[in-house]
Amino acid sequence: MSTTQSPQDEIAAIQATLARHDEDLERIKQRMIESEESTRAFLENIVAELTATRDNIVQELRAVNERLDAHTDILNNHTERLDARAAAQANTDREIAGINGEISTIKETLSVLVDRTDAMSRTINETNSRVGNLAGTRYERRVARIIFRRPSRTIGLSQPQVLHTDWGETDTAFLALLSDADTITDDEYGDLLDSDIILAGQNAAGQNSYAVVEVGITVSSNDINRAARRARTLTTATSTQCSAIVVGSEIPEAELERAARAGVAVIMVVESED
Repeated sequence: MSTTQSPQDEIAAIQATLARHDEDLERIKQRMIESEESTRAFLENIVAELTATRDNIVQELRAVNERLDAHTDILNNHTERLDARAAAQANTDREIAGINGEISTIKETLSVLVDRTDAMSRTINETNSRVGNLAGTRYERRVARIIFRRPSRTIGLSQPQVLHTDWGETDTAFLALLSDADTITDDEYGDLLDSDIILAGQNAAGQNSYAVVEVGITVSSNDINRAARRARTLTTATSTQCSAIVVGSEIPEAELERAARAGVAVIMVVESED
């Protein structure tokens, strides 16, 4: 805790952090409602623990604040008395010394509360990250189910089939083809198998072709760069044309322009609300 801040400042800072955590907890609760049953139980435990921690911190802050208010009143009273009662100076000094000692104890208590609030912040951030990953996986699976409904001119393939998903199985023959490819490095091989979705089909000329699909609820420059890089790697590994595609529910204008420059196709798939 900073030595330049008063206890009141420290309390205000902790309260502001807790207010932000209340918003985070509400978002986590909403995601929890949308999660699968097994995931929901896991999130319920985390939310319960975080809520209990938050409530405990609030109670301790309230008690500390009440103590500060009481000591502030005493200090103000003594300040007034000092002007009129110089004879009581020695007794007043002792009381003020005791109050200062109590305030030091309060500051130490606040320091502990700050540490606990920071720990709660880290837990909430980690939970938000896990919830985001769960939402991303559900969205990726939804994309994999419906992408075949897109016209061939959109995905660049007719009669497409899924050869690989990052969360599922990889076609045995396709995996063997990549394993035997001497034209790519081990790192490139591993990076290619980290692709969200890999499709195979026929291009407009009726030739065999592939497509690497990177999925993000909100498409970022990283998604676009990964799709372009992995499409180049697959072309090198198979000596066959490969398209790069990004799919998202939200695609900022800047990323649309970046995708166009990189030769990456963009497909919009709205995120499911339920």
